[in-house]
Amino acid sequence: MKSVNLQLDHNNSIEITQIDNTLFEVRLGINGSISMYYMTRAQLENLELGADVHIETIRAGLLND
Repeated sequence: MKSVNLQLDHNNSIEITQIDNTLFEVRLGINGSISMYYMTRAQLENLELGADVHIETIRAGLLND
């Protein structure tokens, strides 16, 4: 399994773990609370992450799918 963990700001982080070629586990930590999502490669590629993206935007993107 491949995994990447990004510390976004203060107590907020996102961890993405590749389960197989098309399935990923995404753990989103917001102020000490962790939410876990399962996403396909296509869903993950459509999730825009960048330097100016706020944690609320990432969470909204995960909840929309």
